[in-house]
Amino acid sequence: MKRLILCAAVALCGAGHTQADTVIETLSTWPDQGVGDMWGLAESQPDREYLGSTTGQTFTVLGLDTVLDSMTFFVRNRHMGENTGIIDFVDFGIYVMEWGDRKATGPILYESEMLTPTIRNSLPHEYEEFTVHTGGIELTAGHQYVAFMSTWEYLDGELGIASIAGAGDYRDLADNPYYADVYPGGNFVWQESGDDLSVLTTQVWGVQHPMDPAGGWDLAFSITLVPEP
Repeated sequence: MKRLILCAAVALCGAGHTQADTVIETLSTWPDQGVGDMWGLAESQPDREYLGSTTGQTFTVLGLDTVLDSMTFFVRNRHMGENTGIIDFVDFGIYVMEWGDRKATGPILYESEMLTPTIRNSLPHEYEEFTVHTGGIELTAGHQYVAFMSTWEYLDGELGIASIAGAGDYRDLADNPYYADVYPGGNFVWQESGDDLSVLTTQVWGVQHPMDPAGGWDLAFSITLVPEP
């Protein structure tokens, strides 16, 4: 798959703009697509275990570049077939809201069109890159935001599950994969939102992975901020 030209964790690049852009990213800690499968997106029938879900990454706007230009995340379909019960591709959107008190706040600042992974039975590290261009969303310096993927608008009653890539490529002494806090300005967050958008702003989100309560993990992501025109 095509990979991005990466900068450092919070770096300056000048391509395509007269002034330097700020790129917040964890992809340089994700060699060869890393260990992946950090968390999932799900959509299903009401009587299934999985309902609509939301997974995201918080980030902090610093400096003079305050216009959100683009975002990139990596998603793969879980194995589909009769033996797994997974019969549908996961449809989701990418959104941005302000973040505070461990939940999203205010209105939706950006919403993508519907996105769908296209590989039916992807391999464990066979992620598809999803990049969205916002058209220029003005954010506020010093504030924190959450960029998230959610199925809440696209629950069609058929079970679909996808995995989202986490940053880092680390293994413990037993060769089990684990992830790392590689971006100090935010972390991985999640919410079982179902089809109720109000849950995102009224209920506290999970800010730690259930398998590692002490962790402050990050997704594999890239966010580009540009100066105001």
